[in-house]
Amino acid sequence: MVSDIIIILLIIFFAFLGYKRGLAATLLNFAAVIASSVLSRLMSNGLAQFIYDSFIKQSVIKSLQTTVDTYGVDTAVNTSLKSAPDWVTGLIKQITGWFGLTINDVQNGIKLPEDKTLSVIQRIEQPVGELTTGLISLLLSTVLFIIILLLLKILVRKALRVFEIPVISQVNHILGTITGLIEGIVIVLIVVNVIYVVVITANPNAFGNTNVYGSLFNFLCFFK
Repeated sequence: MVSDIIIILLIIFFAFLGYKRGLAATLLNFAAVIASSVLSRLMSNGLAQFIYDSFIKQSVIKSLQTTVDTYGVDTAVNTSLKSAPDWVTGLIKQITGWFGLTINDVQNGIKLPEDKTLSVIQRIEQPVGELTTGLISLLLSTVLFIIILLLLKILVRKALRVFEIPVISQVNHILGTITGLIEGIVIVLIVVNVIYVVVITANPNAFGNTNVYGSLFNFLCFFK
């Protein structure tokens, strides 16, 4: 229910914003958002993997090896997230806290193959590495998105000078409302599905709370 109200308000906001900006500005800004999103995502994946492999992976493996040598494999599996950097576990606690979850919920979701061979440390490290890399990628993607978007916005402002003629301006604003509405729906769809994937991965039962996640939210989830 709460999610549905937020979704409706966001869509109305983008429709109003589309009117204020006009069709040309809305289209160009929308294109800038899409381009920034795609480029930042493509760039962040490779950079995140490079950062993890180069600066973090060995410390995780060393921490896991120490745990295995001291307490055994079972303890290393059950506490594997503790081998991640402090900022990673802190960020996990912060993010999961927003959804009423704990770091233990994430830890319980980590599963390993049943066959424990000589590569047991690598097997334990793999889900920790994937989670850490995912968080790094998310942070990098956000930073890159902002940087790329700011650069594209500069180009958009220069292009919009053509649409300042009075008659063109009026039509531009009316069509901008429609385009802003479409932009708002697309952005809401992206946000809703990202939230769904994150929450369902950590706690499959979270969406049973209809007071938070209403029918509109569920309708917009493509991954259900």
